[in-house]
Amino acid sequence: MSNRQPAVPRPQLGPITTPLKKPRVCVLSQRSLTRALSRCCGYEFEDVVTAIDDAELVAPAHTRSSRVRLRVRNGLSRHTSLFPLVPSGLRAEPSQPTYDLFFVLVQFPWDLMSLDAVPRWRRRSGYAVCIIEEMWAADVDRLGPQLKVLKKFDHVFCGCAGTVQRLSEHLGRPVEYLPPGVDAIRFCPDPWVDRRCIDICAIGRSSPDMHAALLAHANATGAFYLFDSMQPPRIARSTHEHRLLLASQIKHSRYFIARKAKFNRAFETAGQEEIGLRFFEGLAAGAVLLGDRPQTQEFEDLLGWEDSVISVGSDPSDLLHTISALDAQPARLEAIRRRNVRHSLRQHDWLHRWSAVIERAGLAPGPRMERRRSDLEALAALFEEPGAQVRAARIDAAASP
Repeated sequence: MSNRQPAVPRPQLGPITTPLKKPRVCVLSQRSLTRALSRCCGYEFEDVVTAIDDAELVAPAHTRSSRVRLRVRNGLSRHTSLFPLVPSGLRAEPSQPTYDLFFVLVQFPWDLMSLDAVPRWRRRSGYAVCIIEEMWAADVDRLGPQLKVLKKFDHVFCGCAGTVQRLSEHLGRPVEYLPPGVDAIRFCPDPWVDRRCIDICAIGRSSPDMHAALLAHANATGAFYLFDSMQPPRIARSTHEHRLLLASQIKHSRYFIARKAKFNRAFETAGQEEIGLRFFEGLAAGAVLLGDRPQTQEFEDLLGWEDSVISVGSDPSDLLHTISALDAQPARLEAIRRRNVRHSLRQHDWLHRWSAVIERAGLAPGPRMERRRSDLEALAALFEEPGAQVRAARIDAAASP
């Protein structure tokens, strides 16, 4: 059987040739301060922003004294409001005196201590937006002094929906939920060629009982079970390469384990259920997701389509039984994969998150944003239910010597 791909036209993806204009957006990034694996998704968002908008990325790096200064500031912030009196020691000078939008994405509130790296950042910004990826509602009161700086922003987004109301009340201003996203073009699998040689993929947090069962299953059957075997600290040699590798792994996986954010750290979440990043990565790569569905309205609104996540119980035998039952339904599996990719391309690319940000700032989308929107739709169209043209191409490819 030939491995050549069907002669079905592919969309021509890539940047348009419109020259870059004077930057209208300043993106303050943490990427030169830490390369922790958990940060790489946010850096991917920043990369997409700088690719589709007139944006300048500013990434302050540590100096000889900045690490000590930041530790002192963090200690002071836990007990007093004196920490702004201690400079961070970080420095970064954007190229422009003013910007229409100052944008900063942080994983945790204490990352905001790096804001003073950009002198007069608030005065040189027409509009300022902050995204905090992770903050649990139970932490809002405890982090009081560290959150005061958020009042300088015109708009605050939070990646935890259950935190929005309490944070809004604390700040005395509107706060909005912005769900995780993904570079859906990078994670998009080939629409015709099935290269899923990894049977089960589990990245990040896992249940010890579930992991033991999957490991035993792999040893007994020869299944390819890909899992994390490293302990923290987990640092990326290259944040860009890490995302490329992760996308490739999931695109080659049949099943992908997805659990609620920090499902095994109830002492930290206080029972708050949130949609983790893994859901968006697994769906965009066309894997079949196995795990649990957060019991929130946000999950139903964002990911509530048919079979987006196949629920399994806490008993490991439930997972293995579910995989066996699904393996006997190839047509259903193909429909799930196509549906997952299609929805991801049309709803959950970083373009869609950035569109929400600039809408709040009163900015219009530029031509590179529109080009990416067209690219996403062209790819999504390839994942509609197979039509006569695709079926004919598959038959021709299979019949080739």
